[in-house]
Amino acid sequence: RSYAMDLMEDMFRNKVDIILSPATPCVAPQFREDAMSHGESNLSKTAQLMRYAILGNFTGIPAMVFPVGYDDETSLPISLQIQAAHWREDLLFRVARESSGILEHGIAKPAMYVDVLGTENDDG
Repeated sequence: RSYAMDLMEDMFRNKVDIILSPATPCVAPQFREDAMSHGESNLSKTAQLMRYAILGNFTGIPAMVFPVGYDDETSLPISLQIQAAHWREDLLFRVARESSGILEHGIAKPAMYVDVLGTENDDG
């Protein structure tokens, strides 16, 4: 792990400012009805969904995910992941802010949405 962390540190110091990748290699899978009561354990699908997060999890570099579009078939969000050097979260926020205009009609809320932070206007 320390070897990988050293490689990442060198890469960020000498070659790149950020790493930009898909957040996941596919949209979220359908939740099966029979999994509602006991959950689901699908190691293959979990490994596939975590493909791009492993680097950050392993080396501890900061990352941010933000939506950039919607799948034509499912209308589920498609997102990008940005990763940066340790203590460079400012780059993550700058890239995400600059990318906020990518979605032509803004970010759509899912059918089931709860404003847990209470930041939405009640005028709605």
